[in-house]
Amino acid sequence: MSEYVTLTDDDDGKLFRVRVINTGEERIARYRCFTLAGRELRFPCFADPDHPEDYLRWVHSGNALAVSRADRSTTEVKRPAS
Repeated sequence: MSEYVTLTDDDDGKLFRVRVINTGEERIARYRCFTLAGRELRFPCFADPDHPEDYLRWVHSGNALAVSRADRSTTEVKRPAS
């Protein structure tokens, strides 16, 4: 059984606790699979919920995996510094 959540089109726009693969950091991100900041996405990604239009703050799905829905987590999550 995987510790990661399998996401579907129905999860588009929802907040998730994600783990960044390279660093192991956990943060809150918004899952997007269709469009983000007016751009069509070629593949799903996780966006900074506070700055979704800033593509430099996107966490692409190849670099992070969803651990749980953000509204179901009781674990404290580190937010990236602004």
